[in-house]
Amino acid sequence: KAAQRDFDGALGVLAALLAKSPTNEDALKLRGDIFLYGKNEPDQALAAYRESAAARPKFQEGQGGVVRVLLSQGKLDEAAKEIETLKTFAGGYPQTLTLQAQLALQKNELPAAREHAQQLLKLTPSNPTALELAGSIEFQLNSMVQAEALLSRAVQAAPQLRVARRVLVLTYLRTGQVDRAIAALPADIATSDADPALLSVAGQAHMIKGDVELAQQFFTRAAKLDPTDPTKRTTLALSQMTTGNAESALGELQDIASSDAGVVADMALINAHMRRRDVDKALVAIDALEKKRANDPLPHQLRGRALLLRNDRAAARGSFEQALKIDPAYFAATAALAALDIVDRKPQEAQQRLEA
Repeated sequence: KAAQRDFDGALGVLAALLAKSPTNEDALKLRGDIFLYGKNEPDQALAAYRESAAARPKFQEGQGGVVRVLLSQGKLDEAAKEIETLKTFAGGYPQTLTLQAQLALQKNELPAAREHAQQLLKLTPSNPTALELAGSIEFQLNSMVQAEALLSRAVQAAPQLRVARRVLVLTYLRTGQVDRAIAALPADIATSDADPALLSVAGQAHMIKGDVELAQQFFTRAAKLDPTDPTKRTTLALSQMTTGNAESALGELQDIASSDAGVVADMALINAHMRRRDVDKALVAIDALEKKRANDPLPHQLRGRALLLRNDRAAARGSFEQALKIDPAYFAATAALAALDIVDRKPQEAQQRLEA
């Protein structure tokens, strides 16, 4: 019944079973799963998981369910206490190591998260979700070679893993492999609205590629689908732009970008200014992005593209070179410089640059 999305019917069957056997831990745990994944009612799920854990001491699945809900709610101190309980009878087990790594990741304790993830991979080296988790941690640690290797294996084994695919695309973008980033997007990205975060990443990829029109389409779709604030405000601003109220929309995007630690609004704002060929305002927005991403070559890459819009090739060249000072392997900047070499009739320098 749950597989057929008849969640109320499934809960009815479980209610009848639990009336006869009220301490059936498997039924209580399944009840929690249906509340959490089917009906999106985490509080009801948490209560069911707690009942299942109480029904049978040392019931890993029930105790693990409690931890997962608490992590999803951001109740990290409570989750840590429940993990300590889980460790008393299931320490070193894959589920426990997964939850320990997730908790450390959410607390930004990255070395500890990596340690747990590496222990997990020793036990389950081919598990796609373990690879996804480990790769995401390596990305946060700025270990891009390891992140790419782990995430590409995860996506190859389980193409439906959204986080693995999204972080793999971001890894390619961080290392300047723009074409590979675009190739790593799902084949149905042009029509699928299943993952607003992935749509936003697709917008970033096409923006770096230089296709600002397609990038704006992805940013708009992403913002419409994501109900969280401040992205919700970004949605409204982008929709205003499509109805011709551009100045008001740009002002709203500027306000969001200045108050939000994330970069979705920044990217949308920069892209909007570049679409309008308003280079001065694009450069101001790129300066703001650079303050958030000080050690990232991306702002310099975008600055170079903006400067090319005003045909200032010398200044653009300087920006691309600055991107390579931060990350010599950032191929997008190398490719841009090689293209400038061609325009400046220096094909030998372009070839030498690419061979290097």
